[in-house]
Amino acid sequence: MAAHTSAKLEDILQAVVDRLIDQVAGFSDTNCYLSINPDATPEPNPGDYICVVAPTGGMFDENAYHGGGEEQCTINSGILVKLHSPIQLDQPHRDAEFLKHASLGVLAKWRLIVKALLWPWQLQIDGNDGTRDPLIPAEYTLSRRDRRLGAIEQVFKANFDLDLS
Repeated sequence: MAAHTSAKLEDILQAVVDRLIDQVAGFSDTNCYLSINPDATPEPNPGDYICVVAPTGGMFDENAYHGGGEEQCTINSGILVKLHSPIQLDQPHRDAEFLKHASLGVLAKWRLIVKALLWPWQLQIDGNDGTRDPLIPAEYTLSRRDRRLGAIEQVFKANFDLDLS
């Protein structure tokens, strides 16, 4: 197991994007990217997924700070991964195909996202563990913005020591 190190949030987020592009078929730097607003997506091409990685809020762990000062600014935070799908296979007000179509449904692609980011994979930065623990899946939400775009978002817990350099 690699040594644990402090990390910068931007490096953690980029490592998640890189992992998703590497592990999930169909993801590339054109349709899997960082954004502070996971709902602000460009118009997708028909049949193309868009995967947005965004930071959630976080809280500094006061107890860790009291013990370690700036050398241990531990943040209990999260990473949101939102999968947008423009695929329209259902009649209005029905979403069976949107959810469960074997190759185009969001639930099949969502499972690949979760699998890609789970242990035994450990987020690495410069050969060291960038988070205190492997990413932990926390909650997910399904939504439909309008008839053109539906989504599933997955939040992962990501606890790390902030690199202040």
